[in-house]
Amino acid sequence: ARLSERRPAGRTMNSSIRGALQHYLQAEPALTHSQSVARLYRACLKTLQTWAIDRDVFNEEATRIQQEFRSNMHCDDRTAERLIADTKKQLFDLSHPDSYIPAYMPGGSLYMRNPPLPLSVRSLWFHLSRKARAYPPLHCQQQVCYPDGL
Repeated sequence: ARLSERRPAGRTMNSSIRGALQHYLQAEPALTHSQSVARLYRACLKTLQTWAIDRDVFNEEATRIQQEFRSNMHCDDRTAERLIADTKKQLFDLSHPDSYIPAYMPGGSLYMRNPPLPLSVRSLWFHLSRKARAYPPLHCQQQVCYPDGL
């Protein structure tokens, strides 16, 4: 994608910032036909996963999608490009409004639930725990029982 396509609407950049940004933007990799079809197939299965709750329904629909991809495996280049464009459009139309996000990924329910402690707290914790190991707490020491009269 060109720089003008990535820029939000209504914002402009001066030439020095645009030049620096152009230096760090990476060109999108040119994919082979088989790579683009494999990515499209995987995207179809991920979209299906967000819609199909039952595993049996998912397996049936995934088999149907696989048959569609295999039936068009040996078509000419012009037909293949048309099929890829039609499938991308259909995939966009069928995308789920609340797609499935794995729990450990950003946006998932477990992501950063227990974030790591800041480094300053960890170093203090290590320092305090080292002192605690040197002097065990009172409840760990043996209690002395005195007779009732003392």
